[in-house]
Amino acid sequence: MKEKEIFRQSEWIWLANSKVNQYADFVVAFAAKQGKEIVLRISADTNYAVYLNGKYVYSGQYPDYPHYKVYDELHLEAFCHAGKNRMAILCCYAGEDSSTYCKAEAGLIFEVVSGGEILAKSGKATLSREDRGYRSGAVEKVTPQLGHTYYYDATRDDGWKEKDACGFSESAVVAKSCVFYVRPVRRLQIKEDAAGKMCLQGEYKNGGEANTVAEHMDKAFLRFVHAEEKMPLPCGKELRSGTGADGVCFIADMGEETAGFALLDLEVLKTGLKISAVQAVSITVGLLSAVIFAGNTRKRYAI
Repeated sequence: MKEKEIFRQSEWIWLANSKVNQYADFVVAFAAKQGKEIVLRISADTNYAVYLNGKYVYSGQYPDYPHYKVYDELHLEAFCHAGKNRMAILCCYAGEDSSTYCKAEAGLIFEVVSGGEILAKSGKATLSREDRGYRSGAVEKVTPQLGHTYYYDATRDDGWKEKDACGFSESAVVAKSCVFYVRPVRRLQIKEDAAGKMCLQGEYKNGGEANTVAEHMDKAFLRFVHAEEKMPLPCGKELRSGTGADGVCFIADMGEETAGFALLDLEVLKTGLKISAVQAVSITVGLLSAVIFAGNTRKRYAI
């Protein structure tokens, strides 16, 4: 269904200079009254994640086309409080065609409305910067069809989603003209966390020089033990490697076919930890089957 009565006062915005695989932060403050309906309408090229007062609200732009631009309507009442509220939006711009994205100009457009009143809108005054945690620019691709993988360094997170941070300036207005349509299917439902089971654990040694996370994981020498055993990981609770090992490794199984976001809850005793993760459909004798899903599905997260 086409929707005409939206974004009348909003503008498409982005950073002054866009590039392939770019992550951008946007922040805006607005005043709200308790007990009122508050709705965010939002659309992005290519993807977005919304946080309000430091809490995650939703993420996931519907895959669309320049001539068929889809927007989301998100209710914010559960995340708002009376008075000043801080909304933070993390965006990613692919900048290249893939099977999940049709290339267009980078951009973000939004409005926050309550009872017919516009509380916030995207425009030049919206503060923005390139994100400091995600690596922008050229990185390897999962596959040519699925686009870029990602690298994230949590040590560079300065808490911008919850408080003022440095490096922000006015956004650049983008010349995009779109016809907007409401999302044609239901959004992903965020439910309670589903627990996985650690089925294999062990340690690894680096197998030589590697230019990517995928090569690093493919070349590593793995030594697995059963999760019930005490060495080298006591019941999978304390992750530490034995003498001569370069790190620890484990495989978790959800026990059923499911979809959603991966969640790792870690207590880090010191900085410098690097986590490499791979998605797989099949596990055989402790080895990830590249035949089932061949591609650079490896991600890198640093703490």
